[in-house]
Amino acid sequence: MDFVELKKKILGNPITVVIWVLLSLIGMATIIRNILSWYGWFNALVLGAVVVDQKTASMTVKPWFFWLFAILVSCCLVFLALLIRSDINLSVALKIKNERVTTAFKTMQGMMWAATRIRDQHHPAATQVVKSFRNIDISFRINKEFDGDVVQKWEVLATTEPVHFWSTSVQATSEASPREYLDDINFKVTDETGNGIVYLPTENDARSKKVVMYFLPQIEVGAEPRKIVFGYNWKGLFNQLKSKGSEEFNWATTSVQAISKIHFSILLQKGTGYELTCDVLGPMYGTAKPVQAAVDDWTGFDYTLDVLVST
Repeated sequence: MDFVELKKKILGNPITVVIWVLLSLIGMATIIRNILSWYGWFNALVLGAVVVDQKTASMTVKPWFFWLFAILVSCCLVFLALLIRSDINLSVALKIKNERVTTAFKTMQGMMWAATRIRDQHHPAATQVVKSFRNIDISFRINKEFDGDVVQKWEVLATTEPVHFWSTSVQATSEASPREYLDDINFKVTDETGNGIVYLPTENDARSKKVVMYFLPQIEVGAEPRKIVFGYNWKGLFNQLKSKGSEEFNWATTSVQAISKIHFSILLQKGTGYELTCDVLGPMYGTAKPVQAAVDDWTGFDYTLDVLVST
């Protein structure tokens, strides 16, 4: 039963309608009584401040009433002045904020253009595939609010020449909540092998973000794979799944050598009132198919691909 039907049923009950009418009448009577009481107090205050000269029949007010009136007027004027000043300060603050936002945006754009030029011009072969992946593990956890907690683990190695960097992206559907910056999704990158890694953004749209991760030092041919882990938490990432009941997930990568293993984990937190199902819409790889999985308060599916050819 949805909320609209529930509301109609409550309003359609005669006893409920009578109760609401009685409560409304009692409320109106209480308000009127309070207004009359305030009127009586005000009238008594004014009459207590008025002095009538019996001889001349003239009326004057007592000094305390004048000073009370003067204080009230002064307070109103001070409040009005503070309100005007606050409005002026707010306008100035908004102007400064807008100027800072504009400057920050231009600075951010300049940094991203510089990062893109460094990637494409400092390394002319940037568009060629030179890296290989050994094992890939990607997990999605969808909580009760349909926020997405994503963790990706990659083993990266060099096969034909040193690998300096790796470009990757974070995408969301049009129904996902927009996020301005990488910090808004708590984007983090680490190298579990103990080497250094830093990243620079190259695209920063509300629902699409790209970064270039630089390996420090570069990955040499024949060296042990770097175990790179990056993750993020995006509020409202799976809003489409909540509103439409389904969401398509597309994924692709390139590797010089064959990838040994790819594992996906998609889990939904219990308590949403929904049950998660997963189907393969793209090409089939052998007998691999999603299998049910459960971890504590999370249920969903695992999908594992072993010994793949390079793509």
